[in-house]
Amino acid sequence: MPPRNPDRVPISYRRSRCETVGDMLREGWEVISKCRTCGLMMPLDLALVAKVKGAKTSLWNRTQRCKRKHNAR
Repeated sequence: MPPRNPDRVPISYRRSRCETVGDMLREGWEVISKCRTCGLMMPLDLALVAKVKGAKTSLWNRTQRCKRKHNAR
């Protein structure tokens, strides 16, 4: 049985229950990607990802291109 406080649920437990986009859709997950450069938070449309990439796609350890234009440094 997982801990009752959601902040204390280990990421390994979450991943084991929702490895694929289909699992995340079934469990009602809301997925948000964060740009490592500017911090922009980008909500992900899981239904669209499932339609385009397939429900068996895994998002774990994946990145998304930022929607802002960053100046080259």
